[in-house]
Amino acid sequence: MSGTTAFGGCPRRQREGGLQQRRAVVSYSWVRVRGDCGGGWNGDADEIDLGRHHPREVALNVAEPPRLSTLTVPAKFHALPSNPDELPYVAAADPFGLLVHTAASPSCGLNLDDDPPGSFAVLREFLPVGASNPHEATGIAERVPERVGGSVPHISNLKNVGFLTSPGTGGKDYAIAELQIEAGAELAKLIVFRSGTPAWAVSRLIRPDMPGRSNLHWGWHNDDVISFDGNLWFVNLWRGLISCNPFSDHPILQFHQLPEHIPIEGRPTQITAVSKERLRYVEITRVHNAPVESTTVVVWVLICGPRSMSYWKTNCMAFLGDIWENETYKATGLPNQVPILAGIHPSNPDLVYFFLEHHLFGVNLYKKMVIHFVDEHYQLLQPIVRSRSLQPLSWRQVQLWKLPPSLHAGSIELSAQHASDLGNLRLKAAQLRRQEHALKRREKLWGTRL
Repeated sequence: MSGTTAFGGCPRRQREGGLQQRRAVVSYSWVRVRGDCGGGWNGDADEIDLGRHHPREVALNVAEPPRLSTLTVPAKFHALPSNPDELPYVAAADPFGLLVHTAASPSCGLNLDDDPPGSFAVLREFLPVGASNPHEATGIAERVPERVGGSVPHISNLKNVGFLTSPGTGGKDYAIAELQIEAGAELAKLIVFRSGTPAWAVSRLIRPDMPGRSNLHWGWHNDDVISFDGNLWFVNLWRGLISCNPFSDHPILQFHQLPEHIPIEGRPTQITAVSKERLRYVEITRVHNAPVESTTVVVWVLICGPRSMSYWKTNCMAFLGDIWENETYKATGLPNQVPILAGIHPSNPDLVYFFLEHHLFGVNLYKKMVIHFVDEHYQLLQPIVRSRSLQPLSWRQVQLWKLPPSLHAGSIELSAQHASDLGNLRLKAAQLRRQEHALKRREKLWGTRL
């Protein structure tokens, strides 16, 4: 077992006919985890003493990347153990642990409502079960205290909350933080819970300067929160990123503007994530009234310079039309349609993942070829949204997680081009070429007879 896993909101998988699959060696550097993790077995409703008793009750079933792995959380760590939700949500990830949000049934999965009901739990200290079960790991869970008191604001939204472990502590020292910036308010609020403390704390911070906007007349809503380089990065895909260190006694909010984006109407076309130890911004874009084949996938990398200066540089790009013409894409049997972004490979920024027709596939943009194609039918859960317009299915339903060192120490990272997918795609492409050649030969013979 090595590196990264992915969790995603997919309550069922249906096997379909198609490409042959072979199991690769169990050596993974990353995994894709179900955003809505399994509710798990029936744990008792007794509270645990977080400082003394840490039974290994969290189960992780690691699937071969980029297939979806499954996380199981005991019922007693849910908001209402006697009536737990079936599929709690993996709200945030750090290389040393996961932050899970749970609620009472019938709540299920991702809830994008303001102030969602439920509570948080931190899952950490994952260890492999043993050589007899190479795909299995266990971890411990810790309940996070509720927000109490009139001075601590309620949760604005699950996508506003981030999770970060302190460097050098092996995940034992961690912070959970939410950034709230209201239009017209003079100060921003950073709401933080630190491990080893009994309650949440609120810091009121100076707003960062945002180009082209009055400092008091803009609000901030997060699309995601990323743990990277000792900071939390609060992402607004239309405005930029705000970074800060929640472990600092005097945190400073710093704004980083995103590249100008031309959206494609009605589709989630942007993500921000970490790949190869750098912060990346991925977009699907197309000039207005241009043909669909000219739709472009672009990966940008954030370059941080001296004196807190930063800028974005193009990492790689590809036209969808070129990808559609590649034999590996034709071998998947997928239509020539604009896909939905699902993520970027944690160690290969050229490799971007997409959803299309409930299938997950990965494309090497530099080579313009399909590297991974998951021949399984994923039915993603719709997020619960009552207070705003319904969000389309996207990367919000999955969580890419770089596995902690305890799960891949001494192992070799699985290649981005592993044979079980790429080899099958090439085999399928060769079969299609033979069929096309036979058809042309038959048509030529018929033409000669006529």
